[in-house]
Amino acid sequence: MLNIFFKRLFASYLFIVIMAVTVCATSMQAFAQKCVTPYETITRLHHPDPGAFMVWNSVYGDKEYFTKFVYAISASDKNRDVIVAGEIRIDSGVRPSLLLVKFDRLGREIWSKIYDIPYIENIIKVASDGDGYVVVANISVPKKNKEIWIGFFDSTGKLKSHKILRDKKFDLLANDIQPKIGGGGWIISLSSVMNYKISDNTQKNASVFILDSNGNKTNSRSYILGVETEILSLSVSKFSNEVEGYIATGYFKNDLGKKIGWVLRLNQDLSMVWQKEFSRGFSAKVTESYSGKDGNIFVAADIESANYKTGGVWLAKLYGIDGEVIWQRYYMSNEKTHTYSVRGLNVNDDGLVALLMMANKIEVNNTDKIKIDKSKIMGFGISDDVSYAHLLTLNPQGVTISGDAFYYAKGAVLSSLSSDKNGRRIMAGFAMVKPETKIREDADDIDEGKSPLQEQGDVRLPDVDLSEKTKRGLKLLQKKISEQSLIVQNEDKELHHKLAKNHDRNSNLVQKGWVVMGDMPDKYIDKCN
Repeated sequence: MLNIFFKRLFASYLFIVIMAVTVCATSMQAFAQKCVTPYETITRLHHPDPGAFMVWNSVYGDKEYFTKFVYAISASDKNRDVIVAGEIRIDSGVRPSLLLVKFDRLGREIWSKIYDIPYIENIIKVASDGDGYVVVANISVPKKNKEIWIGFFDSTGKLKSHKILRDKKFDLLANDIQPKIGGGGWIISLSSVMNYKISDNTQKNASVFILDSNGNKTNSRSYILGVETEILSLSVSKFSNEVEGYIATGYFKNDLGKKIGWVLRLNQDLSMVWQKEFSRGFSAKVTESYSGKDGNIFVAADIESANYKTGGVWLAKLYGIDGEVIWQRYYMSNEKTHTYSVRGLNVNDDGLVALLMMANKIEVNNTDKIKIDKSKIMGFGISDDVSYAHLLTLNPQGVTISGDAFYYAKGAVLSSLSSDKNGRRIMAGFAMVKPETKIREDADDIDEGKSPLQEQGDVRLPDVDLSEKTKRGLKLLQKKISEQSLIVQNEDKELHHKLAKNHDRNSNLVQKGWVVMGDMPDKYIDKCN
């Protein structure tokens, strides 16, 4: 009887344990279902409504010049100021000059500096080392290989020194620059290009240099895979909140000519920890990377979709330990009127991911016209025939929380994304605006109520008898006014001629620099972490 009692007691205990485990497992499964991360999703984006909230935005440029901002960062001082590097040129067909502008926390210009760098081709980036700034540009000297110009500026924008990187055999093209871990120098990614004189083919090899604070090379490594290789971006990698090394991203071209996305994790001495290849669609170029606090890596790439003719964007979260994919997302235009490309990637300390993309309109010929909805105007949606920027905010699981569109005047292009000390998004690029021209009125159209002295260059005499002395004085006054009026008219004609040339090249639009201080998202609490 005692044995039967213990057997029944054990069976009851086992049943209770099984039930408890089942209930616990069911609860965990229900919680896990809320935090399940889909491995892969494809999102087709519609035209958004413009009007994203901005802390401030500022348009910079004179109506006589073409201005383009390339990169914007938080200033090195303790204020919430912004430093922007860009290009300014008198005409679209001439080489640019370097433009540095500092804006205060309300978007007002503090100072601007223009530097005429000989043989400059384009500005690549501005970065801060805490005390000043470094600007990288590509230059092309006649009858020589292309070179890289690095300028070192103090906190007031004054050029202290510069350095030239050159090679006797190859063209050198800069792609990105970052402060060296620990300070006291920089790391720069570049491409060495050899042009074959017999054919139109080129060979590109990827390299990363370590530079000291004066721009002298202290170490370098080359990374060659396939027939063409480029490292397009650099970022710092973190593991358990400790800085370990760098993340390098780009692409390589295989023997069939296909571009394949490429991600490398490097030690501080640039030696390789691992590399991963990502073949996506017809081609893929990984242009941005960012390391999270947990050591995992976010990467973004421009891709050509195999199912659509338009370009799209690939966003992925990778394990930092080996580069394997945790989740991946694809973005493309639903209307097939725009092609999407990556312009920036940023991750907040709370894990929120900011992805900046450009939706560039697709140029079509007369035989393949896309119907444009003219009812979509500013305030009611973005028309099919303009380009705009699209900023997505995602949580650490890759779920889109919000999407904002940035658009200005007749079209805008944003080319960079960074964040200030408070986590607000800083974006820079250019906008296309109508020129503010004031055409002189003809003499026949002058309102009788206006003073004729400045409009017609003559003096109307009153109906009274005047002395000879007064008549001589009025005659001299009339001559002087006529001469001044002629000078003004000639100056206006010359200015209008310059503007007309610029307008013809830009469909009656002028390019001005545009910098945007975007809103800071609310603090995010990841319940799944």
